[in-house]
Amino acid sequence: MNIIYHIPWEIKVGRKSATGIRPLEMLEAFKNLGCNVYTVMGSGHDRKVAIRSIKTLINSGVKFDFVYSESSTAPTFIASGWKDFLKYGSLDLKFLKYCRKNGLKLGLFYRDIYWRYPEYMEEIPFLKRIILQLTYRLDLIWYKKWVTNLYLPSVKMSRLLGKYSFNVKGLPPAGSEIDYIDNLNNKKQDLNLFYVGGTNENYKLHKLFKIVSNKIGTKLRYCTRKDEWNIVSSQYKSGSNIEVIHKSGKELKEELINADIGMLFFETDEYRTFAMPVKMFEYLSYGIPVIATEGTAAGDWVKKNGVGWTIPYSEEALDNLLNNLIENPNQIVNTKKNISNVLKDNLWSSRAEQVIKDLR
Repeated sequence: MNIIYHIPWEIKVGRKSATGIRPLEMLEAFKNLGCNVYTVMGSGHDRKVAIRSIKTLINSGVKFDFVYSESSTAPTFIASGWKDFLKYGSLDLKFLKYCRKNGLKLGLFYRDIYWRYPEYMEEIPFLKRIILQLTYRLDLIWYKKWVTNLYLPSVKMSRLLGKYSFNVKGLPPAGSEIDYIDNLNNKKQDLNLFYVGGTNENYKLHKLFKIVSNKIGTKLRYCTRKDEWNIVSSQYKSGSNIEVIHKSGKELKEELINADIGMLFFETDEYRTFAMPVKMFEYLSYGIPVIATEGTAAGDWVKKNGVGWTIPYSEEALDNLLNNLIENPNQIVNTKKNISNVLKDNLWSSRAEQVIKDLR
């Protein structure tokens, strides 16, 4: 099977955000499934060379099964920056249009729609914000005409597409087949809670800190970027059982192996009703049950699949749950067992198989 895999920007080596993780995981999944993958990715120059090569193959009679594209958090027009756009124009959209006109189905993963929310755009200068809003809408207009299947992190996100109608399908993040160590504290040790991710106005975990700081039998390892933590650290209640760390790579893997429960206990907002965090599946890949907030897409998924506990965003709810888990650790053991079964159908290869089934 020959497929074209398109990413309209250059992924920097070592990038840790979901924007950098997901496209590479999907690319690897297609390869592992035996697909002959022709990539269009990298700098504007690299993409131009790859496009020329693929067009030559198509014109010479080589058959491709479909095109799969992963969007950036930036508009496709400027996904690789203004300099690339000024030099190469709308290189990517022209190529995808060429593929559609040659009879290839196009599946595109639409990563994010945070631009619909003023609070997520407030730090961007006004004029730049207006330009971005316009280019995001131009993306949607183009997608409506040329995209076969529009993949979203959660189907719930589709209500924010407004007047634009698409053939929408959910394609959430996924986990990896990682051999993890079941290191559940099932004796007289503390319950190890773990969080990895951002710490800013969009990631409020104040109630988590408050409850854990007063909770005997519980520890929290809180892994976040140092620069973000320095800005907000004074807002959080500390305690001897809370440790803030700044780790990645192999050091982060060790933290995940030693964790009992992964935390997604955020203050909720409308954005989180459809956002599906990659970190949730990272927890699950290590057999770690998740505590998530009620009313979020992550919370709904956790509850539906029985891979943790979904509770209201209140101090009382978290306090009661932690007390229950400390007194009844077998709940964690049973949840861990279920995670291994659920993960089998939620690997990156599962997501790639879905795309192949949809577009072939």
